[in-house]
Amino acid sequence: VGRFGMKRISRAALTAFCASGVAMLTFGAAGLLPLALFFMLAAIVFFGSRKTQASPDDWSAYDFFVVVRSYRAFFGSLRVRGVLRRPAWLVAALNAVLPPNQIGVTMTLADGRSARAKCAVVSLSAFLRETSHRRRDHFFLGRLCQQTELVFAADDARRDQVVDALAGAHALTYTWVRPWLPPRFDVGAYCRTMLRVS
Repeated sequence: VGRFGMKRISRAALTAFCASGVAMLTFGAAGLLPLALFFMLAAIVFFGSRKTQASPDDWSAYDFFVVVRSYRAFFGSLRVRGVLRRPAWLVAALNAVLPPNQIGVTMTLADGRSARAKCAVVSLSAFLRETSHRRRDHFFLGRLCQQTELVFAADDARRDQVVDALAGAHALTYTWVRPWLPPRFDVGAYCRTMLRVS
């Protein structure tokens, strides 16, 4: 459908896209937020096979990026609650050097079934860096270039930052996909090529 043109994604459009279907994640909002306490979080982003419905089964986990204000405060909270066995200072230090850290959360849904969440813990500054031209690798882009959902933001400023970062993650896929694209292509060809080379 003509040549691909890079266009600025409107914040209103992407916010509406990210905010759809929040009711599906009652367990995420009700289970994760009290665990870490609201004031320690900047945002939570839902992604992965449960979000895209790419053939998830009963054993598939719910994937989240948990964007925190402070590694030390967040992991200290988990340590106090008995969720974290390792020293909070050590986990926080490792997270600062090699973000994100992965933590698992298991909870019981309203219908009695168990659900597992895989939480990639990252600071806001690292999240913004890894969804920009300053990124160290493709770990964040490879996950956030697909359908995502912003299920929690601490305030309007954090919401705007995360939504802009998600838009940036989508736009930056062009930098690694373009060499493998023909002179003319449509959206389907672009997406297939992105998945093949990412």
